[in-house]
Amino acid sequence: MQTIESWLTDALAYYKPLGFFSHYQGEESAVVRALHKQLVETSSDTITAEDLATPEFDLFFLSLDPLRTLYSVMEFGDFLAPGNEAYVASLEALANISRGIFKPENITESWDTPDGPIRLHFDFEGQSRELKMETWGGAFDFRILLQLNSLLAKTEYRFEMAPMDDILFVTVLKAEEKSSLERDRDLSFMVLNLPRTFYPLHPLGRPLEFPSDPEEPIFYIGTLNEHLDRCVGRLRFILRGETLEGHHQYLGDSHREDLTFEGSLNKDSSRAEGRITGHITVGHEMIAYEGSWKGEWCKGNRVATGQWQGWFVRDRPSDRKKPDDAGKIYRGQWGLLEEDFSRSQHHYLQRIRAWLEAVWQSRSSEDYPWLMTPEE
Repeated sequence: MQTIESWLTDALAYYKPLGFFSHYQGEESAVVRALHKQLVETSSDTITAEDLATPEFDLFFLSLDPLRTLYSVMEFGDFLAPGNEAYVASLEALANISRGIFKPENITESWDTPDGPIRLHFDFEGQSRELKMETWGGAFDFRILLQLNSLLAKTEYRFEMAPMDDILFVTVLKAEEKSSLERDRDLSFMVLNLPRTFYPLHPLGRPLEFPSDPEEPIFYIGTLNEHLDRCVGRLRFILRGETLEGHHQYLGDSHREDLTFEGSLNKDSSRAEGRITGHITVGHEMIAYEGSWKGEWCKGNRVATGQWQGWFVRDRPSDRKKPDDAGKIYRGQWGLLEEDFSRSQHHYLQRIRAWLEAVWQSRSSEDYPWLMTPEE
């Protein structure tokens, strides 16, 4: 049976190369004793061997590093009110754990009405920025992380969130670091970015050689999301030679999507692009929809990711390629796995497949799997 001391020794050996607990100096045994003391003082219950075997204990352990993690209750309660600047404090706390990549200045908070929405104004990288949050009955609006991650798009880092009941855990990670924590430590982060979720998967299988026969098909399966929102529906692609044909279908409670993806893959550059046509049905009204997509096939040809944009045909002037009003252009991401690869026996790919199946079955935000499917 593993002791707390041996667990801490193993955990430190894993997490320190990722930059956690870098402020702890001295002999390993002294660091282990100091962290053991902190764990005992912080925990409200006796720590058992069963606790050590849970992913939640990893998050509790990582919460002892205030330079890398935010670990607090998800409810503001009555404190979320005009004048209390609850989100100013939240943004400052997020900046403190950002590994130095997010340094906002001149932060202010305003409320459109006493019931929200809430707006944060600040300067970042020489520009004025604004974030918008809802009150959500006093709960933390995690979409602030999606908005912040858009500001970090030119970096390797993103804010990642792993909620546990009423506890909020946030840290800043590279895509490969997040994937490693889920693979090696069975942690479950929210799926906030499809390319960052899918791209690290490509080394987990043997490379796929494209068939010499241009008529021989390769099947891919996945999903897509909308900017600052959840993933919806099932996305399928068929590759024949350099020709790509795809279909996206979502049968939701509020609306239905039936879209065709057509395009081509340049096998020399691994870049792909094409157009989107189809319709979205709201109630009994079927509305024509169109757009474009682009992306890349990752090394090994088992994984593909990219972006899309689309709009209702009625919103586009007849002499234009897209609507003049940028607010009527929808954007998002997509991710695909080669079909056989998606059914791999690799334990992490099985988690990805289970998450995808939950997405395909979801009909609303209420039954949507925001978290990566836990290890069984």
